[in-house]
Amino acid sequence: MHFFSKKHLTLKAELVINYTSSENEITQLEAEEVNKMTEFMMTMTVIALVFVAATILVALLSGGLLRLKKGIFNREAKDVSP
Repeated sequence: MHFFSKKHLTLKAELVINYTSSENEITQLEAEEVNKMTEFMMTMTVIALVFVAATILVALLSGGLLRLKKGIFNREAKDVSP
């Protein structure tokens, strides 16, 4: 990017071209985009892990309740001899 300015150090007006480094600006933009993408991926990972943990918890709870139900309803009377 070129910026044009006039210097009045002498009697003649001189045209001075100032070159700015646009590489640093591009690097900052890329780093900002990478940071945003990393934050997004971390958020999605946390959400996925929460869903997996919830699924496992529900499976364990339902399995435990089914075993409890089976244990309660399938009891047999013991033979008691006087």
